[in-house]
Amino acid sequence: MKRMLSLAAVAGVAAGTWLLAGAMPASAHEEVKLGTVDFEIGFLNEPVYVGFQNGVFLSIHRDGERPVTNAADTLNVEVEYGTQTMQVALEPNFDADQGGAPGDYVAHFIPTRPGKYTFHLSGSMAGQQIDQSFTSGPTSFDEAVDPASVEFPAKDPTTGQLAERLDRDIPRIQLAVLTRAARAQRRASSARTLAVVGVALGALGLLTGVAALVVAARRGRPA
Repeated sequence: MKRMLSLAAVAGVAAGTWLLAGAMPASAHEEVKLGTVDFEIGFLNEPVYVGFQNGVFLSIHRDGERPVTNAADTLNVEVEYGTQTMQVALEPNFDADQGGAPGDYVAHFIPTRPGKYTFHLSGSMAGQQIDQSFTSGPTSFDEAVDPASVEFPAKDPTTGQLAERLDRDIPRIQLAVLTRAARAQRRASSARTLAVVGVALGALGLLTGVAALVVAARRGRPA
């Protein structure tokens, strides 16, 4: 009985492991077949950390096995984030020493914000038009994430976070600078006004003295 229970437990663990493995995605890339062409697409490096070099990874084969080696001449790749788009250059990645293989391509870029990214392919392939978009997510390929979760010993802000902070702080700094400049200008204006008044009073005193001397001279006695 003990042996039967042990065998049942082992079988249960094995079945649970198999079910868990079946529930997990087999690849962090999305695969799709368009006509006779098989595409595999996703981020070049995963996990995808904001602020670090990455790119679009693309593997193209015909009939499931023949690598396509001229896709860089006929396909365009556009990266989309929200309403923003950017064209990226597709380059062959056939060097096995660099982790590539015939049919593999890469389009380098640096993701600067966390979240979903969409890779849009357009052009022609094997006599058919290609116009297909692939978006990161739980059932496709990884989304970009903030690297703070793996930073040690200090959690430094990303370039995107620094840019957002500057966008918030610059208007306040500009207002403070303008306010101080206006105060300085008012102080300078007040100083100039006092100087002009002083000069005018001095001139008036000088004229008064001259007039007194003239009057005294006319009367024939010293002022």
